[in-house]
Amino acid sequence: MNPTKQSPATPTNPARQQRILRLPEVKVKTGFSLSNIYALMANGEFPSSNNIKA
Repeated sequence: MNPTKQSPATPTNPARQQRILRLPEVKVKTGFSLSNIYALMANGEFPSSNNIKA
């Protein structure tokens, strides 16, 4: 008999949950200033912002 490999019960690299970040959190995570973030967005080097309406 050939032993079969079983996958672990939980994945070793679970997919990260995607969520919308607010600008202050983006600044903290990237270390970029507000003007730098907007300049990178204008050059297409940073994801563009989305308006969130209540």
